[in-house]
Amino acid sequence: MRVEGIRLSLGGREVLRGVSFEAADGLTLILGPNGAGKTTLLRAMAGIYRPDAGVVEVEGPLGYLPAEFFNVDMRVADVLLAGGGRLEKYSWWLNVVGLAGYEERIFSTLSTGEKKLVLLAKALAEGRTVLLDEPTANLDPAHKALVMGLLSRLKKVKRFIAASHDLDLIDVADSVVLLRGGTAVQLRPEEVTDEELSKTYGARIRSFRLDGRRVFALDF
Repeated sequence: MRVEGIRLSLGGREVLRGVSFEAADGLTLILGPNGAGKTTLLRAMAGIYRPDAGVVEVEGPLGYLPAEFFNVDMRVADVLLAGGGRLEKYSWWLNVVGLAGYEERIFSTLSTGEKKLVLLAKALAEGRTVLLDEPTANLDPAHKALVMGLLSRLKKVKRFIAASHDLDLIDVADSVVLLRGGTAVQLRPEEVTDEELSKTYGARIRSFRLDGRRVFALDF
């Protein structure tokens, strides 16, 4: 998937100012502060927003997990089947995300984390390329670990582009895109230094190694 020179304005403000990057197979992680344009960028890639300029090239079917969603009084099965498809395919992915047997549950009665996992299963079932907006937000530690494990394993067979504030995802990413002031810098995970993160978020961020993994902390 390739994004080239995307410019996009919302409410009279230019949010994206010529964003370019390439999402190869694996996990491309988009990081940036509130208001940087992460969700706007994903929506442009999903075809929800039409850019003022630039090109988005998509290969194969696309799945999309939004960060925000309606709290509908519908069966989980009906939420999954919105847009078409076979329930068996969605049920298989429900089982993968730890929600086997949820098809008859009412979506609005689920926890926020469970709703996110239902929509993650839908996105996984529908896309070879999967766009994820805040995939680990509102998940308890066990479900966050499940999602991170899924991304780590499934990135061998699917292409993921995830927008997030969760710096833990750097450990499972193959490429990192830092959004700053409406423009993008693409780096390899090992190039995402404390200095780069601090510059991106406007706060001092420090990392250290624990059992071979990077752990991030704010210095305030």
